[in-house]
Amino acid sequence: MSETSLFTKETLLNPYPVFKRIREKHPLYFDSQKQCWVTTGFDVTSFLMRHPDIGTRTISTLFDAEEQQANPEIFSRLKSMPSSMLSMGPPDHTRLRKIANPLFSREAVARWETMIQQVFDNTLEPILARAEDTRNFDLVSDIARGYPFEIICELFDFPEAERPMYLQRVEKVLAFFGHPVEGDKNAMAQEAMNNSTLNRAMFTRFIRERARQPGNDMISVLADALNQGIATEKELAVTCSLLVTAGHVTTIDMLSNGICQLLEHPEQWDLLVRNPELAFSAVEEMLRFDNSVIFVFRKALKDIDYNGTIIPAGDYIALGLAAANRDPAVNPDPEVFDITRGISRHISFGHGIHTCLGARLARLDLAIALKTLARKMPGLKLAEDPSPYIKAETLIQKGFHKLPLTF
Repeated sequence: MSETSLFTKETLLNPYPVFKRIREKHPLYFDSQKQCWVTTGFDVTSFLMRHPDIGTRTISTLFDAEEQQANPEIFSRLKSMPSSMLSMGPPDHTRLRKIANPLFSREAVARWETMIQQVFDNTLEPILARAEDTRNFDLVSDIARGYPFEIICELFDFPEAERPMYLQRVEKVLAFFGHPVEGDKNAMAQEAMNNSTLNRAMFTRFIRERARQPGNDMISVLADALNQGIATEKELAVTCSLLVTAGHVTTIDMLSNGICQLLEHPEQWDLLVRNPELAFSAVEEMLRFDNSVIFVFRKALKDIDYNGTIIPAGDYIALGLAAANRDPAVNPDPEVFDITRGISRHISFGHGIHTCLGARLARLDLAIALKTLARKMPGLKLAEDPSPYIKAETLIQKGFHKLPLTF
């Protein structure tokens, strides 16, 4: 089967009707255009995410065979880039995950609640201060882009002077490694690799500094693993880069998508305003209904049998997280956005050994933002003009470039 419309910018602007149509007939199929397997059903996606014979080093899916042959130097350099935990299996993944796990434990995240609330209040204050002049603002640039990043910067004691350039570089990295659907991938790959190298050099410098002079921050915890000989400097620099980047980028989109859905369903927003204790339930429904990660890519290391369908060793798989979350087999009435749904089954944070380390932090970030907005901006609405500017450039990131609001 080939659904050529699935991997286009037009589909990504509103992918759920396409996902629904495909899932009803083919929860698992081979896409001849992308030359990979695609999942749209919950059970098969969950099964493959936790399967021991699934690998995550999937650079090859970024180029088709002709592009690989036309760009051998770039492709070789891509394959030689240092792996992060996302691209590792046991035992290296287990070793590095053990170092990072305590950073995001339940106890650790609970201690950060006051700090997170303060960061959000500080982010919101300038918008409220200018309310007499204008009650319009952009959720992405005024709140979502800065809020989770400031939290991560606090936790990692990220030097303020380094932050602006880091953000510029990480956007270039994600533009390519997010699996672009259009554009000059050759140029994008070069730019992504160069900026990734600069970010790793910066984090290497941080690791060395904290190894000599540790502080009370997450980089110092990682640097202690270097002093103990548990991990190498390169491994820890890559791990640090991964945690800082993943710790804020996906939350930007989660918050934007969730607020958009709440305001497109005003009865749900009013329900939250009247019942702020629903914030954590609302977060789960936001994650299920409009996840910020559309696909993650994997590779079959051995032949894998799913209910009689064989995925041959070496084949690539696009695991449709966003599509799986709306599977009616596990979530009744999946097209209904309901913050009182209670227990819902979603895999927005992944599944298996690669489940998102920062899931607890993201949930708390989002819940605090919802409760505070509901309390301080109960009349929040989507602005009539200009229209939202949707992200639709990559197969991984789903969110907004701009989301104009008024209150």
